[in-house]
Amino acid sequence: MNRPGVLSLALLFGASFAFSSQALSQSMPQPVLAETMMSGMGEGCPVSLQAQRNGIPSVVVTDGRTPVPAAQLQLNWGNRQRKEIAAAAIFVHGFDATPRVIPAGSRTAASAELKKVFAVKLNLSGGGQATTDLTLQRFATVSSIELRSIEYADGSRWNIPAGQNCSIAPNPYLPVAATAIAH
Repeated sequence: MNRPGVLSLALLFGASFAFSSQALSQSMPQPVLAETMMSGMGEGCPVSLQAQRNGIPSVVVTDGRTPVPAAQLQLNWGNRQRKEIAAAAIFVHGFDATPRVIPAGSRTAASAELKKVFAVKLNLSGGGQATTDLTLQRFATVSSIELRSIEYADGSRWNIPAGQNCSIAPNPYLPVAATAIAH
């Protein structure tokens, strides 16, 4: 057998082996670093709360006025107390539909932030869970929700103590409904 032919076969098989081992190492599971967000309120808060964006913000026209954006949230409440909860006051932070550039992790756009208090009616038994839907007019997106107060069915009230933080960020994932288009 001639030497150039053997050398060519050796290079061919060697290159093939190197390529397949490289492809194999790329297809092998790689470690992934994921950052998770707090999904609920801290232990000092009387409720647990999670917020899920509920579809793409819609446009609402009221009384023939200019259309305004309206974000939609689904709030999932969990009562950590034995007392029945009748209502809650939440303070929502977010942004309108004005185009802007906000560097990730920055608070420099705080002056353009929308802030509004919402009263949420609840029928939440002690230790129970409930879901409420909230439409936020003028909000294109929501950045955080703070629990301010709880009103119990017996008439008593809980207000957030100074220095305590009972706030969450909505789930960053946006569920998208599939729609079939007929041709």
